[in-house]
Amino acid sequence: MIEAQVGGGSRGNAVPWRSTQTAGFPEYERPVAGRSTGAIDDQLQRDLDRVDREHEEALRRWEADLRAREEKLKRPDDDG
Repeated sequence: MIEAQVGGGSRGNAVPWRSTQTAGFPEYERPVAGRSTGAIDDQLQRDLDRVDREHEEALRRWEADLRAREEKLKRPDDDG
């Protein structure tokens, strides 16, 4: 447990983590240091689009498999 010193030896509000230039800013107001948010946004959108396509394809395969299994259950059992 970390405790701030009280009395003459106090260093202000001592915290167990290192403070940075963006400390104290709400997330939406934090300055972006040395990177283009446009490029990050473009990559994020490409990744989201790819994941959406993969998800849609997985759902199509699952639905086709489900339809096939349901049809098989509707047919009379030939095995006896």
